Amino acid sequence: MEAPNYQGEPRFYFSMDSKAYYQRLIVTHLPNGIHGVEQLVGTEWKKATMQGDAGQQWLLPEPSGTSFTLRLIDVRDSMVMGGRTWKIDYPKACGTSCSKPATPADNVVGSGGITSRLPTRKATRLLPRQLADGSLQFPPKTNGWVRLASLSGRELAKLPIRNGIAPAPARALGLCLAQWSGEGSMGSGMILLR
Repeated sequence: MEAPNYQGEPRFYFSMDSKAYYQRLIVTHLPNGIHGVEQLVGTEWKKATMQGDAGQQWLLPEPSGTSFTLRLIDVRDSMVMGGRTWKIDYPKACGTSCSKPATPADNVVGSGGITSRLPTRKATRLLPRQLADGSLQFPPKTNGWVRLASLSGRELAKLPIRNGIAPAPARALGLCLAQWSGEGSMGSGMILLR
């Protein structure tokens, strides 16, 4: 199952006991799970070996260096982020061997492929809101009542709503909590009344 509204990049860690010639990598924060890790060795991509059954820990096929170029394969056997690659370094914080369960990789740099971003959404006005004449706008066709209360909960006003509009409060109330209900519509929100 894909992560809804995924943003960012995968995160890379070296697990406990990682050291020269034995690099265990942990990969998290993926848009669609993980099915494989590949390391660029010379000009060839080689598969990492999964460690355990959690699917997030991988033993690198060529662990002799301190810098590694990787690409990831998701649960659909597709390249993560359109084939994006990441260059990571063995963490200096580990010294000769990592002693923590997960130490973040140093100098993580992604390149190529596609980066994630949320889809552009059309701006919408939040309701309720105060109109230029001081009246309050609610969802269209709302007929009922709105209760305005201070942030401490003290009731300040109760106003009728007709066809989605309530009259202006008798005085400026500042930041208020608004609770409304009517035929088929109810809700609550904060509103700044001037």
